[in-house]
Amino acid sequence: MTVAVTGLYAGVLVLIYMLLAINVMINRYKFKVGIGDGEQRPLAKAIRIHGNFAEYIPFILILMAMYELNGGNSVVLHSCGVAVAVG
Repeated sequence: MTVAVTGLYAGVLVLIYMLLAINVMINRYKFKVGIGDGEQRPLAKAIRIHGNFAEYIPFILILMAMYELNGGNSVVLHSCGVAVAVG
């Protein structure tokens, strides 16, 4: 069995992850902060958004893959994938 639907959303989410990482880098350059957040609220927010994404998305993808490997409904998978990507 394959995990084609999960793979599709994993690819989309990797692109979003890269955009969030670039946003952190841009803010670090803007505020000239190498480590930490330099008490800059926009940088702290960007770091936290990136961190939350990195913490939760892998688990969601694992659960989606498990569901797909066990013969789950592709409409449900696409609904979950779109909800995660848009959210």
